[in-house]
Amino acid sequence: MSEMEILMIGLSMILAAGIVRCLEGLYHASTSRKRYWIPQVLLWSTFIYGVNFLWAYKNNLADDSPTYIFYACSILTASSFVLRAHILATKDAANVEDWALHFQESARPYFIFATLTSLSTLGAAWSGGESSGFDLQSIPFWVGAGLNLTGAIFNNVWIRGAVAAIHLSLVVIASYLLFANDMI
Repeated sequence: MSEMEILMIGLSMILAAGIVRCLEGLYHASTSRKRYWIPQVLLWSTFIYGVNFLWAYKNNLADDSPTYIFYACSILTASSFVLRAHILATKDAANVEDWALHFQESARPYFIFATLTSLSTLGAAWSGGESSGFDLQSIPFWVGAGLNLTGAIFNNVWIRGAVAAIHLSLVVIASYLLFANDMI
C-alpha cells in the first residue's frame, strides 16, 4: 500500500464523518416543525463539497510521494469541512427546535470555517501540483471564499440567504466543470 493510499484512508474517514453529519442534519432540518431553508441549502452545498473533495483525491492515488504541505492542507480541508458540518448540523440535530434561531447563532462560525475550507482546498491543489492557485479551476474556490466571508461579516438574513443560494449553485457548477469527464 502506497503512502498516498494510507493518507486517503485517513482523509476518507474524516470526510465520511462530515458527510454523515450533513445528511443527519439535512434530515432533521427538513423534517422539523420549525424548519428554515438557509441551513438546508448550506447543508446541501456542504455535502456536495465533501463528495467533490473525496472524489478529487482519486486522481492523487498514483502519486507515491505526497509533500507534507499537501498532506497538511488536505487534513486542514477535511477537518474544517467536518467542523462546518458539525456547526450547522450540531451534535444532536434532532433536538434543534427552531432552525432559524439555530442558524442565527451558528452562521458566523459556519461561514468562517467554510472560508477556511475553500482556502485550504486551494492550498492542497497548489501543493499537490494540480493548480497554480490562480487558474480557471481555482476561481470557484476564490469566489466561494469571498461568498463565505460575506456571510460571516454581514448579519443580514437576505445577504446570508443569497450567499447560501449562490454557494449551492457554485458548488453544483464547479462539480460539473471539474468532474464532467467522470460523470459519463
